[in-house]
Amino acid sequence: YIVAYGPVSDFTKNSYSAIFKVLLIIIAAIATAAVILLFSAKSSAREFKLMVVNCNEIAQGDFTKEVKDGSTKEAAELAEGFNNIIVDLSTLIKGIRNAANDIGNITKNLSEASDVIGQSVETTNCSVENVAQSVQTQIRSVDKIDQSVTEIITQINNLKSEISRRMAKIIEED
Repeated sequence: YIVAYGPVSDFTKNSYSAIFKVLLIIIAAIATAAVILLFSAKSSAREFKLMVVNCNEIAQGDFTKEVKDGSTKEAAELAEGFNNIIVDLSTLIKGIRNAANDIGNITKNLSEASDVIGQSVETTNCSVENVAQSVQTQIRSVDKIDQSVTEIITQINNLKSEISRRMAKIIEED
């Protein structure tokens, strides 16, 4: 029940004025909230756009960048996650570079060792060739000695035969 004193027209006039003031306050509050939300959304969007720019730089291989913490809890958590990924990727890439350098050094050492082995094999081949030539020279010398010994034996046999023949002749003459 509404109880009012006085003419209804006064009540209606006052109520319209009060309703108008309340509506005006509500509209002003909605407009203010909309402006605040708009600026807040733009600020959040700016933070996320900056994160996207930083992430693109990181994706291009620049691990010196750090994603800045945002003003919101979600943006701060996202930035922290990206920064952890950056540290992990940076460590991983350093490990890969170190492994590549180690492999390069090992390859260089193997190449140098291969060169040394190649030189050793070449020296060994020369030595084997020299030994083979020496053996052939010795074989030729042994062949010459064999021929000389064979000639000496032949001459000794000839002398033996001559001595035997002369002895037989002397024995016959006596």
